[in-house]
Amino acid sequence: MSQAQVSEITKMIHTREFKEEDAAQVISALVNVTGPNHKKIGQFMARDHPTLQESKMRVVIAFIEEMAKVSSDGRNEAAVAFAQKVMSATTDRDRAMPYI
Repeated sequence: MSQAQVSEITKMIHTREFKEEDAAQVISALVNVTGPNHKKIGQFMARDHPTLQESKMRVVIAFIEEMAKVSSDGRNEAAVAFAQKVMSATTDRDRAMPYI
């Protein structure tokens, strides 16, 4: 993706009309693409600016917290079980990311 395309998406995201639900739908669309290398995506995300790393981790933690509460079936059973293990092994304080 070109820098111009990233810039255009960033402008769209920073509008007042772009809500949390929109962000969740964009993330869903991105991970729904068949064949992405999730490990590689994680590696690129981890190389980002430290403040953005922390913000991404807040989203991941919130997702884990919510996944631990949902009903599971064969499609999400592993994700729910993992989320429940993370929640059992951590405290609210462990999962709190500071704003620095």
